[in-house]
Amino acid sequence: MVLLLLSSCTQDDLLPDNENGQSPTNFDPYAGGVQLQNPYDVNNMKDALQIIKDKIEAGTYILFDYTPDQRNPYGFDDFEISTSHKYVKFTPQSETEFAILKRDSTLFLADYPLDYIFAESYFESRTVPFEDYMPEYFATIAVDKTIPNVTHEVLGDLYLPEQDLYFEEEGQFLTRETVIGNKEDLLHHLLC
Repeated sequence: MVLLLLSSCTQDDLLPDNENGQSPTNFDPYAGGVQLQNPYDVNNMKDALQIIKDKIEAGTYILFDYTPDQRNPYGFDDFEISTSHKYVKFTPQSETEFAILKRDSTLFLADYPLDYIFAESYFESRTVPFEDYMPEYFATIAVDKTIPNVTHEVLGDLYLPEQDLYFEEEGQFLTRETVIGNKEDLLHHLLC
């Protein structure tokens, strides 16, 4: 009988748990979170732009102060959506890799996935799950910036219109639901 009990245990079963009952093999740092479709994904942004164009063609949206022509039916044909940022998950494997991330002051690092939604209690009740735990970090990195030499995975291609120079215009504009009167209106409709 003793032989049977020993043979049914695995090495993972023998790892010590912390006071929360978490071990390196059963810990899910994002338990309780819900992954969302990323609205900044390049394909989602291209779909949003096509919906705007379709609504203009159908007459649902109005181009304010613009008379369409054959070459430029939407008034913003010089506007293109392409990858502006990479969505990256860093998984530092050592204190050295962790230090590389922390030294880069241009990175905004989140210790949770940016495309997840969590209850407020998630952020209030997080603890270090076990000794030597090295958290994952998530960031958006501009395509013209070098990704730090840290173990990572590119999770997706993003387009962040708020950082696109195309949308830099002087003044404040009031965006109306069915009117695209300027670049600010186009930006608003892309994000809604």
